[in-house]
Amino acid sequence: MKILSITDLAIPSVKVIRFARFRDNRGYFSEHYRFSDFETGDAASFMNGVRFLQMNESFSKPHTVRGLHFQWNPFMGKLRKRD
Repeated sequence: MKILSITDLAIPSVKVIRFARFRDNRGYFSEHYRFSDFETGDAASFMNGVRFLQMNESFSKPHTVRGLHFQWNPFMGKLRKRD
């Protein structure tokens, strides 16, 4: 996970967090949250104690085939946006 910036907004406790996107010719991948990083990091200490493990975002260009990754039990939940 790579945080580019954290911006405070006018509403107390509301922040905008910008994350790096790792791009290649297939699209991009971004990891928005990993429990271990937020639990020990000082930059985003306001997230300490949040209890989900990981959140990623990816975008694939049309006709892209990506590899499938082995997952242990319990399996990772996935949400998918369809156009």
